[in-house]
Amino acid sequence: MKRGSIVATALLLMSSMSASALTSTENYYCNINTLPEKSAVATSKLHEFAKPFIFEKDGVKSKFKEVELFMWNQNQKLNLKIKDATRKLEINTHYPAATPEIVLKWNEFKLQCLTQTKWEELADEGEKLLFPVPLTDDSNLIHYKTRMSILLLADIAVKYVEGDTERDKMKEVFFQRGQIVAKTDNNSDWCLFQLQRKFDQDLVIEQATEIPALSVSTYNNSNNFFVINYNFIDLNKATKGFETSEWAAFMLKCKISTMRTLTYKLFKEITGNRFALNIQPLK
Repeated sequence: MKRGSIVATALLLMSSMSASALTSTENYYCNINTLPEKSAVATSKLHEFAKPFIFEKDGVKSKFKEVELFMWNQNQKLNLKIKDATRKLEINTHYPAATPEIVLKWNEFKLQCLTQTKWEELADEGEKLLFPVPLTDDSNLIHYKTRMSILLLADIAVKYVEGDTERDKMKEVFFQRGQIVAKTDNNSDWCLFQLQRKFDQDLVIEQATEIPALSVSTYNNSNNFFVINYNFIDLNKATKGFETSEWAAFMLKCKISTMRTLTYKLFKEITGNRFALNIQPLK
């Protein structure tokens, strides 16, 4: 390769979705990486090989190793400039503003950008993606069924009641209309957090506790509602995904009207913003 020449392969992957479903103002979730194809890297080491960033409508500048990257919208085009200081290489290109997926390769580097619409489509198909996309208020939680974890944003108190039996150590904390309630109104959406208490005493599930979901399942056996379960145990293997010396997590469950979409915003409204949902990167 001659010094200063461009050796790059631009792959413009257009999906079958119509351009009208996408706009130039839709965010792109990108990563630039040097990972070999089909390689496995521990999460703790991933930052050495890749960097995620978000491209919003006002543009973005990002740097990874000796590569600088600039993206901006202009004249209904998504413009891209890459400067590789090590190779004295500069790449300038552009794409239609509504392009759902962009892949650009040069030497050992690879840039991938997905709109959230495209990311959700791939996630729904079970596609394994390098980095998670941050959930927004409009994110449809039904699309997110892998690598989920639940982060507590507030302490949750579980009271011991005198006379509780061994069976009563299984506790359910109900959430409805932003409040913790003793009993739910079945005419309104609700969620519950199920856990097993190990001792006959009051218990506090502390803020900042993060619980990985071993699986996420949905049920739609009614015309009136559907259910989504974030399962913290594996019944087939009789294993628990998270436990302490005082308690073990079993499930976070939400029952939602079929007339509504379970967005992240709705989930936060039901639970009073006591939980955050996170998507873990690939191990």
